[in-house]
Amino acid sequence: MKNLLFIIALASAAVCAATATVPDDDARKADYIFIEATNALNEDRIDDAYMLYRRAYRLNPADKEIASAYALMTLSQSRDSAEVERAYQAVRDDYFADPTNYYKGQLLVNVATMRRDYRCAAAVWQKLDSAYPDRSDPALNLADTYLMIYLTENDTALYRRAFDIYNRLEQGVGFDLGLISHKIRAYSAALDTAAIISELQRVQKAMPGDVQSACFIANTYDDFGMPDSARTYFDKAFAIDSLDAHTIVCRSAFYYQHGDTTAFVSEALRALKLPTIEFDVKLKLLNSYITQLFNRPEYSSSISNMFEVMQDQHPGESDLHMMYGFYLEARADTAGAIEQFGYASDLAPTDEAARYNKIRLYAMSHTDHADVAARWCEKAITDSCDAATFGYLGASIYFMCDSIDRALTLLDKVKITPEMTDDNIARIYNMRGDLLYQSGRSDSSYIYYEKALLYDPSNLMTRNNLAYHYAVDSIKLDEAERYISAVVDVEPDNPTYLDTYAWVKFKRGDYASARHYIDRTINITALQSLCDTAVFDDYAVCDTAVFDDYAVCDTAVYDYSDSITDLAIVEDPDTIDAGNVMIDEAMEYLSAEVLEHAGDIYYMTGEREQAVKFWTQASKLDADNELLRRKVKQKKYIPK
Repeated sequence: MKNLLFIIALASAAVCAATATVPDDDARKADYIFIEATNALNEDRIDDAYMLYRRAYRLNPADKEIASAYALMTLSQSRDSAEVERAYQAVRDDYFADPTNYYKGQLLVNVATMRRDYRCAAAVWQKLDSAYPDRSDPALNLADTYLMIYLTENDTALYRRAFDIYNRLEQGVGFDLGLISHKIRAYSAALDTAAIISELQRVQKAMPGDVQSACFIANTYDDFGMPDSARTYFDKAFAIDSLDAHTIVCRSAFYYQHGDTTAFVSEALRALKLPTIEFDVKLKLLNSYITQLFNRPEYSSSISNMFEVMQDQHPGESDLHMMYGFYLEARADTAGAIEQFGYASDLAPTDEAARYNKIRLYAMSHTDHADVAARWCEKAITDSCDAATFGYLGASIYFMCDSIDRALTLLDKVKITPEMTDDNIARIYNMRGDLLYQSGRSDSSYIYYEKALLYDPSNLMTRNNLAYHYAVDSIKLDEAERYISAVVDVEPDNPTYLDTYAWVKFKRGDYASARHYIDRTINITALQSLCDTAVFDDYAVCDTAVFDDYAVCDTAVYDYSDSITDLAIVEDPDTIDAGNVMIDEAMEYLSAEVLEHAGDIYYMTGEREQAVKFWTQASKLDADNELLRRKVKQKKYIPK
C-alpha cells in the first residue's frame, strides 16, 4: 500500500505544475489543496491527505489527474464498496483516455492486480505492447498475466497465447535464460514436468560449457523437487570452473538447504576464502555457516577462524565486527564481544547499534564500573545520537548503580520531540516514573507513569508498575486491579505481574485470591529456575533485540520471556493449588519483596508457620529491613 501512496504523491506533484495557471477560482483552489494533500501524504498523514484529495476533487472533478489521485486514495482508504467501484472506474477511465501513457498503465495494472481483475491488467499490457513494440517488458507482463488468467479461469487459449509471446520474444533476443525461466514458470503452472525437463535439456545442449547455465539447470531441478539431478548439474558447473563464485555460493546454499553439513562446511569454507566473492555475499554465507554449526562445539574454532580470515580479507567492514560481536556474546565471551562492538563503532561512528551494544555489554559485565557506560550514553546524546535510546539505557545503568539523581539528570537531557516514536516517549516517561518512585517522590512518579500510558496504553510493564505502586501506597485500588488484571490476561505466566496481582488482591482484603496468585508466582519461579542455563544474566541467548538481523543463534534455546508452560516440565501452573506449591524449589530464587508478600499473604490465610519461613528468608536478603525483623521476631503480620 505504501508503494501505491508513493505513486499518488508523484502524480500529485506533476498535476500541480500542469494546472497551476488555470484561471478558474475553484481550479486554483483545487491545485492549492492538491499541494497540501501531497505534503500530507509525504508526511504519512494519510487521513489528512485523503480528506484534502477529496476536497480538491469536489472543487474540480473535471481534472482527470485529480480524479485519478483521489480515486487511488479512495481505493486504499474507503470501505464503501460503491465508492471504491466508482474510484476504480475513474482510474480505468484516466488510463484508457491516454492508452500510450506507460506510467498510468502501470498504475492501473497495480490496482487491477490488487483487485484480481486480471482481464483489465491484460487489456492494459496489450495496449502498451502495441504502443511500445521495441520494449520486451510489456510483452512479458502480458504473457505472465495470461498465465494468471489461465490459472484462475482455466482459459487454455490464453495459455497458448502466452507461449506465442515467449516464442516471439525469443526470436528477437535469442537464447536467454531469463526468458526461459518465464517459460519454465508457465510449464509449472500447467504441471508439465516433461516440458520443464525438455527445456532444461535444451539449455544444456545450447550452452554445454557455460557455468551460469549449469547452475540455472541445477537450481531449477532443485526447485522442482529433483535434488539428485540438481547435485549432478552443480557438479558439472564446478567441473567447468571450480573457482566460479556463483557456483560455489549456489552449491553451498544447496547443501545447506538439504542438511548435508559435511559438504556445506567444505563449500562454505572455500567460498569465504575466495577473494572474488563480494563481501555482502560472504557475510550472508557466514551467517548461514554460524546458524548451521553454532551448537556443534567441534566447529567453534573453525567459525572463529573464518571471522579472522574475513577480517584479513575485508578490513574496515563494521558489519563483520558486529556479527562477530553477536556471535561472541552468544558464546558468553563478553570481553571479546565488547571489543568487536568497539571496533564496529570506531569504523562506523554513525552506527548507533554498534555503540549501543558496546555500552550495554560493558554495563552488564563491569558492574563495579557501570557508571563509565552511563557516561558513554551521555556522550552519545551529546554526539546527537538517538536521545531516547541512549537516555533510557544510561538512566537504566545509573539506576542499577543506585545513582538515581544522576539518572534523572541524564533524562533531563532527553528532549521530547515530534520525531520520537510514541513507544520511545513512553519508555522515557516510564523510566522517570520508576526513578521518582524509588527516590520517594511517589506523587510525581504517578504523573509520569500516566503520561507513559497516554503514549503507549498497551505497555504491560508500565501498567504493572503503576498498579503495584498504587497497591503499596494503598490508593486507587480499583484502578490498580483493572491495570494488573489486563496485564495478567496477556502474560499469565509472568511471575512479576502475578506478584503484583497478588499484592493488589491482598491490599483489597481478598486474601483467597491473593493466595492463588502468590502460589502461581512461586510455582512459575520454581519452573524458571530449571531453565536458568538457557540465559546469560537474564538475557536470552536468542533475544532478537540482541542479535538483530543476524540471528546467529536460531537454535533451540528458550527465550526468557517464553511461556514457562511451553516447556512441558510439569503440569500447567493454573492447576496447582495450595496442596502442591513448589516452595522449596523456588525459595532461593524469590526476591526479598516477593518473599515478604508471600509471608504476609500466607499469614492472612492461616499458614502462619510457613509465613514466618518466608519472612525469615526475606530478612536474610534484606537485612536492613526493620519491619521484616519484627515480623520474624513476633511471628505475626505487622502492617506498615
